[in-house]
Amino acid sequence: GFRDLGMIPATAAAMAIIMQIVKITVSAPIGHLTDKLSPKRMLPFWALIAALALVPVLVLHNPLGVYISVGLSGIYMVGQQTAFLALVYGLPKPENRSGHYTLQIMTSSLCYAVGPLLIGFMCDALSYRTTFAVVFVLALALVPVTKWLLAPLSADARDYA
Repeated sequence: GFRDLGMIPATAAAMAIIMQIVKITVSAPIGHLTDKLSPKRMLPFWALIAALALVPVLVLHNPLGVYISVGLSGIYMVGQQTAFLALVYGLPKPENRSGHYTLQIMTSSLCYAVGPLLIGFMCDALSYRTTFAVVFVLALALVPVTKWLLAPLSADARDYA
């Protein structure tokens, strides 16, 4: 994507700075929103935000689209992690916690390692715009899947405290 948009490799540093500024800025408000509305209600919403974060890159074919997408992705990352962790730590019964947390940590680590590699391979095989379009569709598909997976859980935020 950098090459196609004429962006220098040092752009990655600017993107990391934007991401950190956004994360620091939105963390407290998103935490309060998640506490108020419940993590069960918020998690599918964050999947939708993940899809919307890709739109600027798909619509604007310039560095500004990349920077906007990075900022929106930072919002998604904070929101998704906030809701997900509230569910992870609020769900298991005391007798299941050690195995539950171990499985969650291993699964998350695997996804954080393999996910970027798969996206990198897709970007190498396809254009960045095609890759982002595919990921956009996958993120949209994640909204109903997330709702379905969370259906049996309580919508009351106090149940995860």
